[in-house]
Parts: sequence; C-alpha cells; structure tokens
Amino acid sequence: MYENKIITGKIIKGRNRSQEDLFNPESNIKKMLGLDIYPGTLNLIINEPLLLNTKYGIPIDIQKKRYVWRLDNPRYAPKIFLYRWIGCPMHVVEIISTHHIKKFHNLKNGNNFNINLNSKYIFPINKYKYIVWFLLWKGRVDWYYNNENYKNFVYKNKILKKLASQVKNH
Repeated sequence: MYENKIITGKIIKGRNRSQEDLFNPESNIKKMLGLDIYPGTLNLIINEPLLLNTKYGIPIDIQKKRYVWRLDNPRYAPKIFLYRWIGCPMHVVEIISTHHIKKFHNLKNGNNFNINLNSKYIFPINKYKYIVWFLLWKGRVDWYYNNENYKNFVYKNKILKKLASQVKNH
C-alpha cells in the first residue's frame, strides 16, 4: 500500500506558456482527461527536487513528453492534476484543474499550496541527479520563471539539463 506525501510549493507567476503548450487547437488534454480543463496552470516552486514516475502519469501528447498525475485532494473541490513535461526542472510543478485554482481558493503569488501526492508517483533520485540539481538550482529555484538568462545557461548544456530535470523513467 502506498502512502501519501504532502508536497508544499510556493505559487509563482508563470511565463504564460500553458496556453501555447496545453490549450492550443491541436491539444488533446481535454480529450485525454475527459474533462473541461481550465485553460491555465497554477505554477509551483518546491525547495527540493521531485522526480515523478512517468509509469503512473497519463501522457497527454502523442510524443509522450507531457504527463499529468491525478491528485486526490479532498480539500480541493475541483478535480486537479499535477502537470509536468520531460525536461522540466525537478523543483517545478504545475497544477491543472477544472477550475481556476487561484480564484477558487483566493490564492495569490507567494502563497503556499499543498499537494497530497501518492508516494508511488515519486521516483527515487540518484545521487548524481541530486548533486547536479543542487549545484544548479538550490537557492535559485524561482530563477526558472524569473531569470531567463540563467534558465538558458542551464538548458544549453544537454547533459546538465537532463540530470537536473524530469525524465521518462519507466
């Protein structure tokens, strides 16, 4: 039996990419989930790396580079899903929902948001991935959204990016 783990993230203003990536005319997200998903994401930064097990994720694109994991959060009335893409930094998670989560819960940027995550969704992080993540992102977790130059620096090196990011792991 898997236990749940509470993950706390800080809400941060995003880069307005979800419209382009998830809610464009070619997107299958509504069809794949069978739900009318609100066209936007709640962006969260966590202070430690989290590698998600893609075995339990629902692929939402043909290339299987974008996944969602169903979250059972009875506290939150709308259906919510954790969203992540291959190459996403391990400290970034986004939430998609049938509702506008910020408005539904009267949240603002800088507020904390708890995720009740099934532990089977968590994939162990090896020491090399953790060390690279630590060196690149510890103390700079919000730079993914707020420092385009640093994000581009990290992403230019494909090996560093892969070691410090979400990967397909099943």
